[in-house]
Amino acid sequence: KGCDVMVLTVSSPIDEHLNPDASNVEDCVRQLFPVLQGGETLLLRSTVFPGTSELVLSLVAKEGLDVGVSCCPERLATSHAVDELTEVPQLVSGSDMRALAHAKALFVPLGVDLVELSMQEAEVATLFLNAWRYVAFGTAN
Repeated sequence: KGCDVMVLTVSSPIDEHLNPDASNVEDCVRQLFPVLQGGETLLLRSTVFPGTSELVLSLVAKEGLDVGVSCCPERLATSHAVDELTEVPQLVSGSDMRALAHAKALFVPLGVDLVELSMQEAEVATLFLNAWRYVAFGTAN
C-alpha cells in the first residue's frame, strides 16, 4: 500500500498447443486487488505476448479500479543485466498519461534514453528483439 508503481515480473508461458497462457499474469493481478487504492500503475516488466497489457487493464477496469497499466519489457541479456539496464534504451508505455508518467519516473534516474511506445508496440518490440538475439547467438555459435 502507498506506492505509485507495482512492477510485475510474471511469466506468460505457452500451452501444449503453443497458445499463449496469461493465467499467471491474471492470477497475479487478481491477488493485488485488495491492496490497490486507485491512482497506481501496474508496470509489466516481463516479456508478454501482445494484448496482455490490455487484458490487465480490462481486469482492473472490471473491478472498478482507477489503476493504469504500463508495459516496459525488460530487454536484458543474461549476465549483463546491470550494465544493460543503464546502457540500453528503455521501452516505456502507458494506458494513460499518468501510467506513462509513472513509467518514465521509474527509468529517468537511470540516465538512459526512453522510447515511448503504445503498450502493444512495446509488447511486440521485445518479441522481435528476443527473436533477433536468438538468431544472432545461434549463428555466432
